[in-house]
Amino acid sequence: MNILYCGDQDKAPLYISGALEYGSHRVTHVEPGQPLPALDQFDVYVLSDYPAQGIDETTADMLIAQVAGGKRFMMIGGWESFNGFGRNYYTHPIGRLLVPVAMKPDDDRINAFQGLVVSHQANGNAVTLPDWDKPPIICGYNDAMAKSGTDILVNMVEITADRDKVQTGQQRPLVVKGSYEQGTAIACLTDLAPHWSGGLTDWGQPIQLPNGVQVGDSYLKFVQFLIEA
Repeated sequence: MNILYCGDQDKAPLYISGALEYGSHRVTHVEPGQPLPALDQFDVYVLSDYPAQGIDETTADMLIAQVAGGKRFMMIGGWESFNGFGRNYYTHPIGRLLVPVAMKPDDDRINAFQGLVVSHQANGNAVTLPDWDKPPIICGYNDAMAKSGTDILVNMVEITADRDKVQTGQQRPLVVKGSYEQGTAIACLTDLAPHWSGGLTDWGQPIQLPNGVQVGDSYLKFVQFLIEA
């Protein structure tokens, strides 16, 4: 698939672009502050830490039309995804594509220093699946809730530790899938690069990507799962 990946900078794009390209997808990466290219050449649109103010109303309308016509949209969590800082996508036109989740009107960033365990909920339609029996721990997320009628594909379960006593707590949605007219919308509420990703990037057996970044093989499968689901 031909993927437009918007957002992230420094080393973060090496993880996400590297994982997508490892899955034989063609990736065009646009950093924050750069304008988006012509949208009709892409099959999938991925936003990750791309500030909402970087997408004007005309571009937003074109992107929404592409997804409505049958293409795929995914937002990956981060400080400037969903409603991070309380000034991102809650009132932005692109928020219409985030049909799987209900965003908070204020800052939705949650740093979870004790972590949350990734918990598999459903297979979806993905062909490539990571090792759900040995899930990783993530360290932060955007606090949005799954809407009624959407598919929760992956959950996350809070961990609380008091000295040597470890307990699991509330379960929350992590990956939610919905439809926007003829298209598909995926919300992944954590980041796919450090620091929120925690152990997610090293999940599984180590593999070195062509760009030199080392990740786990189940991380690669998880990214592929998000694209296929």
